[in-house]
Amino acid sequence: MLRDARRFMSERIRFMDLSIPSSEQSCFVSPSGDYCALKFVVMPLEGTCSAKQVFDTLKFYLFHMEIMISEVTGDLTLCEEEYPDSQAVSQHHFLRSTPSGHQVESNDAIFCHFDETNDEFGDGRAYGVIAIDYVDKDELHPYTPNKRLRQDLTSILTHVLLRAHCIAAADTGNALLGTVPTWLVVKHN
Repeated sequence: MLRDARRFMSERIRFMDLSIPSSEQSCFVSPSGDYCALKFVVMPLEGTCSAKQVFDTLKFYLFHMEIMISEVTGDLTLCEEEYPDSQAVSQHHFLRSTPSGHQVESNDAIFCHFDETNDEFGDGRAYGVIAIDYVDKDELHPYTPNKRLRQDLTSILTHVLLRAHCIAAADTGNALLGTVPTWLVVKHN
């Protein structure tokens, strides 16, 4: 999973200037009638945090997504976690109730890996990848399509230090420019 995520993101950003913020988004209905949203974002970061600190912050955010979902949407969101203390793998089953009374559920597996130096994808620098994919079948948390809308999420987040900007900035001491390219697809069925 992580290897495929690295390769996909490497190809996706191959000819992009990652020091410039950018965003693309599209929505469509699949041939099976599912509503889908696709989003790609490049978010450059400046500051004195290390690449590992940025990666750990991203991981913390993703392992506590129910708080963000509730704050952004106003929906009451509950999360049941499997292996929450794992540093590399976690599974989250979300149940969400919208203000209009609709029930939404999702079941996601999160895979994480960080290298202080990565020659293949990080150009010899620190490189982190987080891949999220929906769990299609789960005996512990079976989907209930007659009661809830199912939300499937597939996402890739990477953190890379940029070669062109790896010189310390004079006014901030040891500040480096890193970037977080993020790609995601959400499907409601």
